[in-house]
Amino acid sequence: MNGKEDQKLQCGNCGELRHCILPFNSIQLAVTKCNNIHDSLLNYSTPEVLSSCCCSMCFSSVMSRSTTIVEAPAIFLVHLLRYEYDRESNTKRKLQTDFHISEEITICNEQYELTSVIYHIGTSAHGGHYVCDCKIWKENRWFHLDDERVDEIPPPFAEQFSTSDIKDLNVVDLSEESKSSTRRKRKRTNDDDPVFNSPALNRQKDCYILIYVRKTDMENAVAAAESSFEHPLSSPLVESVLDANSQIR
Repeated sequence: MNGKEDQKLQCGNCGELRHCILPFNSIQLAVTKCNNIHDSLLNYSTPEVLSSCCCSMCFSSVMSRSTTIVEAPAIFLVHLLRYEYDRESNTKRKLQTDFHISEEITICNEQYELTSVIYHIGTSAHGGHYVCDCKIWKENRWFHLDDERVDEIPPPFAEQFSTSDIKDLNVVDLSEESKSSTRRKRKRTNDDDPVFNSPALNRQKDCYILIYVRKTDMENAVAAAESSFEHPLSSPLVESVLDANSQIR
């Protein structure tokens, strides 16, 4: 499942070039001065000037480093750098920069399709609430997951995403009160819509992790996910997790 990237270190004086091929399963992309994944990927491969490194051949301190993806994984996980250190407050803060979500990207001349987006809701870098948009690939449908609630929604990359777009769609409620009937329909209103209220979710400002799957591997990825349900967690493991959660509460 891992990809490979080539980390190059080059001397600006004598031209000495060193390569290091490393595996990776996710990459971190900047949101500063980049408002979409295409610009962020270009920024990711742009050479970076190093200030605390010297050449092993001529001992020059004029060095640069660059990273190039040479082999993309089947599942391409993008971690957006939403947090930065603030020297004035001596703490980290969240960057609420708009970042447009793309339905498809191209890595190493291969097509990838968006399958999931994880969001961090809140302005603080020290806490908040995580929710997720996830695609049911076989049905070409998107759902919003927020704790025990699951709501069908338009794609997160849709240009116009409004409450009216999810009106009268299926709602899956996994709370204790509805376990006997997990799928139902009801009308949506602005006041009771958890997708837009309590707290408010801004998809462009709160997107945190993007998950893309290579199109040629989509069938295999779906099959692997479905097969995981055939091997449920062991009872002792489930009991230990529940016990740990009860102690936290």
